[in-house]
Amino acid sequence: MKKCSFSLIAFSIALAGCGGNDGGGSDSGGTPEVPSMVTVEFVEKATQCNFSRPATNVTVIVQRKDGTVLKELSPDSQGKLEFPWDSDSAHFTTVTMQDGQYDIDTELNFVGDDLGIQSRFSDDLNAQCKCQNFEFDTSELATTYLDYNLLIANEEWSLTGQNLSKQFCRAPGETFARVDLMLRPLNSSEDAYGALLDINNLESGIELTANMFTGPDNLGVLLDVQTDADDVSHLRSYANTLDGRKHSEFGIGQMYIFPGLHENNFVQAYRFVDLESTAQGNIDYSSVRRIKVTDPKSVQDITIAQNETLMLEAANQLFSGIINDNAATYDFSHIGSGRSAFAMDVNATNFDWYLTGPLKGEMPDLALPDNIENALDDSVTSMYLATFGYHQGGSLELLRSEWAKETRTPGALRPAYFDNYDSESITITLF
Repeated sequence: MKKCSFSLIAFSIALAGCGGNDGGGSDSGGTPEVPSMVTVEFVEKATQCNFSRPATNVTVIVQRKDGTVLKELSPDSQGKLEFPWDSDSAHFTTVTMQDGQYDIDTELNFVGDDLGIQSRFSDDLNAQCKCQNFEFDTSELATTYLDYNLLIANEEWSLTGQNLSKQFCRAPGETFARVDLMLRPLNSSEDAYGALLDINNLESGIELTANMFTGPDNLGVLLDVQTDADDVSHLRSYANTLDGRKHSEFGIGQMYIFPGLHENNFVQAYRFVDLESTAQGNIDYSSVRRIKVTDPKSVQDITIAQNETLMLEAANQLFSGIINDNAATYDFSHIGSGRSAFAMDVNATNFDWYLTGPLKGEMPDLALPDNIENALDDSVTSMYLATFGYHQGGSLELLRSEWAKETRTPGALRPAYFDNYDSESITITLF
């Protein structure tokens, strides 16, 4: 495979001043001409359950087209913010800080609209979760299902008849989500079996019996997955449900789904390619392709991207602009299909800055308020560049609208818009 030359040392130097300029700048270049209203809501969420509360410690920055700061805003006591998006406004950035770490998110070329409910996760809120340890008696399963492993909520154990302990959590006033169980055969000639267990109102000790898995809906289907790439490293299968992903598997061997238990089943393939390894760091490429399983008995044909050379060339174009202090233009629009957005994630010692924008454009020299810029450590450790989409056509604005609607819809069942995921990425890790 042809490799493009790339200097990791120069890249590190280029990113060292990623905070941007201060000062005024032009007030021109934002869209649209007529002001629209931006609506957004900020919440903090526990990592162990669905407990959430309004987030008020959020700094909202509106930047001009050239990246200079236009205005700084804060949400109200309920974590909500609404304000006009006028012709001077071009980019929307939020900043939060916890334990000395800054989390920065930027929507490039934003046109003003509903941004939905934006969540930040915090381990500090886990004290609000109602958690309980459950002991699962597997003695009967061990004697009935020889040469099987047991998965409880995607955690896999060998079946030796022992009691297995696992903790489950819920938010106050809510019930526990159903627990997905799977008997996975060690021999591909045997069938897999799945079940969904309601643990509400059960004692902490639960006996798992063979009859939990014997109904026709409990029978799994072994997927026949074919890809156009001979170097797929992993597959994943899972069901999309109101309680989130269930019966998820990740590996390169047998992939099962349970159409009798779940309506929305998916399989996705992954490629990982080591492009360059030096004493200064690594450059890696990855691609992911997901499809919905509409006929479990048919071959699942997955066409996965293999554009590592093109992705690296496009990344070089962007980095060259940064390194040479030129207009940092970029263009990923000609790579792959079904894409709607470009993303870039910069990780440093005390901050993570994630940007989303169009597939083709110009990377502005984004500025932040002085007190935030002065607190950021410019020791960059890694950077991630990606393009992605869902084969839905339409613009980045449509994708942002679908994201916003999803956040305002109860439950974890993802809308059909997000079924067919396609992405490619370049990751640079600096030592």
